[in-house]
Amino acid sequence: MPWPGEPVARIGRVRSDINERVRPDLIGIIVDMQAVPDDSMDAVWPSHNIEYVFCHEVPGVLGEFRRVLKDDGFCVITCPDVEEVCARVAAGSLTAKLYDSPAGPVTALDAPRRLTSVACAF
Repeated sequence: MPWPGEPVARIGRVRSDINERVRPDLIGIIVDMQAVPDDSMDAVWPSHNIEYVFCHEVPGVLGEFRRVLKDDGFCVITCPDVEEVCARVAAGSLTAKLYDSPAGPVTALDAPRRLTSVACAF
């Protein structure tokens, strides 16, 4: 089974986003993925979006990932590096670039709204 990061042509993909301007294959939210059939995906790779979900919604989102995955499928969830963001804030580097996103550079100033749900306890 391919691992995320392999060329898209080799693994294929279905992109989902809430923003139709980025021209995803599916428009929707990860809390409700009803447009995706059960047991239909080899992999789910939510990148930098689960941190926008309220803590009480996380179990449902994980359940949606499991529902759409095939029995031998896998999920790789990526989200902000909270330690790195805090280190940048402590060092006073609020405007230094943490990483580049399709929307442009992301700084420590962009992170606080994202960190509230990353801190959810499971």
